[in-house]
Amino acid sequence: MRAFDAVASLVVFSIACTSRGAIQSSDLAAPGMPPALASIAEADLRRDLFALAGDAMRGREAGTLDELRASAWVADRAREAGLEPAGDDGTFFQFWPMRRTRTSDASRISLGGRNLALWTEAVVVSPSDSAIDLPLVFIGQGRESDLAGIEIKGKAVVALISPPDI
Repeated sequence: MRAFDAVASLVVFSIACTSRGAIQSSDLAAPGMPPALASIAEADLRRDLFALAGDAMRGREAGTLDELRASAWVADRAREAGLEPAGDDGTFFQFWPMRRTRTSDASRISLGGRNLALWTEAVVVSPSDSAIDLPLVFIGQGRESDLAGIEIKGKAVVALISPPDI
């Protein structure tokens, strides 16, 4: 599960448990509805949704202070709901190492001494600082029919990056 999906699930659950202007269970027609579900109010959902998706969270990109700010917000909602932390060191968080590589204006890619236009003539799937000396093999769009009879072992694969014709 992606980190954002996990955070979003926790937000929905915590909102359900912490709404302040709750509708009374007796106002709902569904018999046997759990009390936490019956306490959800549209205004509370709207407030919390706009808080988490708002500009102050600045996109919540993984591995940034913005993600940490959003995660702390979700943890606060969970704490307010009376949930017990089950993360690392008695917190609501689970930490793991994350490697990030980004291209910049200084990033270059070349083939046979010729510079290629990044993202136009070449796409970097996993950025690295490396030099390879391998024969190239062209596989079209990588469809099964494109690969028929092509040996790629020990070669650098070149593929089209445009969407296939449908």
